Amino acid sequence: MNGRPRFGRMPGFAANPIAPHCALGDESIAGDGRSRGVEPAAETAVESACRFLHFHQYCEKTQYPAREASLQTVFKGMSSAALYGTRQIMETTSCWINQVNHLMSAPTISEIWHSSFGTALPAGYLCRTTLPDRWMRIHSLPESKRYPETEIERSEILRRQNAAACYALGEDAECILFITQYGESRHWPDYYVEGSRYAPEFLMLDSLAPEYVQSYERGQDGPMQFFATRQRWRTGAFDKLILMCADGIAGPYLFANTDKRNAYAPYDGGADLFFSASDAVSEARRTFSNWLSTTESGL
Repeated sequence: MNGRPRFGRMPGFAANPIAPHCALGDESIAGDGRSRGVEPAAETAVESACRFLHFHQYCEKTQYPAREASLQTVFKGMSSAALYGTRQIMETTSCWINQVNHLMSAPTISEIWHSSFGTALPAGYLCRTTLPDRWMRIHSLPESKRYPETEIERSEILRRQNAAACYALGEDAECILFITQYGESRHWPDYYVEGSRYAPEFLMLDSLAPEYVQSYERGQDGPMQFFATRQRWRTGAFDKLILMCADGIAGPYLFANTDKRNAYAPYDGGADLFFSASDAVSEARRTFSNWLSTTESGL
């Protein structure tokens, strides 16, 4: 098949310990993607179906969470004919057809975001402009001090930020983490500089790179590119990210619980919180009354 390699490393994965071999019904497909009784025209679909099953075997063996974004990566770039052929093969073998149907009809992250937040864009200061009735802000330090100078102050930042985020998102809640990059590129960088604002060790990400969501050409510092990855919010799990934001060397970041229609966006000085309705904002303001701005604007 044009000499293309098969069953290479899946994007973002370490070397796969599973042999490149999958069984489809009564047919056995080896690493070269060929099978008895399969017409040459169907080879691309066979290869794709086998790759899909191979991926799931890897997930089961390693207990890696097979998320939608991961599975969509498997099918990315496939032609409609190849997708159809893959589906036909899986129907005849009764393998993973429910997952395939789900992926073919699943909404994108952009669609999920906009269904919960309307026309707002996934950065705190942009949401604040679009959703003023759903917004409130907390400050990270007493007397609205912006930057920490001592370890005690850094501990206080973490205490407040984790409490506010947990309140808005929910402990152990499945969320979408939106990451903003500035510039024209819509590709997640392949390399990182230690300590940079995009260093993955500070994002607590899984092994898949964040996916491009959308662009905004009129950002304060130039064009903005929004990327996203699914994460689970847990108190303390994102402390390094929070402290990088507090020091002004990271962001913008925004965590969204689209089921609750709530969001949390830390910045250097505090956090912008967004809720499903204005009455929820009023309740949150009472809960965090000691951490609010004393100015009329709430900034």
